[in-house]
Amino acid sequence: MKWVLFTTVCTLSLLVSSTQAQGPPKICNPCLFYGGDFNPSDPNAEIFANENTIGAGEFRTYPAITIPRNHAILLEGILFQTVVKFGEGQRLEQATWEIRTDILSNGGNLISYGTGAVSMKPTGRNYLGYPEYTVAVKLNPPIELDGGSQYPGTEYWFDLIPQCTNPQNGYCSLTQYFVSNTTQETNGFRAFAQGGDQVVLDWPSLRDNWTQCGESGYNGQQCDRLSFGLMGTVVQ
Repeated sequence: MKWVLFTTVCTLSLLVSSTQAQGPPKICNPCLFYGGDFNPSDPNAEIFANENTIGAGEFRTYPAITIPRNHAILLEGILFQTVVKFGEGQRLEQATWEIRTDILSNGGNLISYGTGAVSMKPTGRNYLGYPEYTVAVKLNPPIELDGGSQYPGTEYWFDLIPQCTNPQNGYCSLTQYFVSNTTQETNGFRAFAQGGDQVVLDWPSLRDNWTQCGESGYNGQQCDRLSFGLMGTVVQ
């Protein structure tokens, strides 16, 4: 029964527009999906390491959406709401991105990946004094993803990894990047496409190798859903 309800909601959420007072970030255009805003005042507000930097190393955090069976999307871009620590004045220039399926099977299947120039805009929110930014990258060319023919559909995991690996850039030994969670899905758009408790961590230096977030010391509300978005259109 749980899967029936979830898939029904996902189908409706992907194919029917929702109305919000403020809506997703403006850069989410055309906005296919947005999980919702970070709420720093929530007791379960949390941020998760997601970066490739000289100082911290490589950490990857993957949220997911389900595309219902017999439906497809054309993905044009990915955005992550990103808290930046110790990066005052640092302008992020590029990020890598990935799309995977079956991720809990040792990383699963890498469907597509690339590197792109970054758009970076402050959200006006912060976490413990560290500012949050909308970090987005366009996919060129766009990628079509489908839900397949098997019930309930296909789950895809995404990452957008800020890069700061230039040894000539003094910020790269200090700056850290973290993706924000969302606890109320405020201003979400088709937010139900993101299933709860599907966030996966690939943090090898901390011995989290393709680990479900809830198995890594976080509670269910902290790592239930991430504040991220997808740009594109429904094609089927």
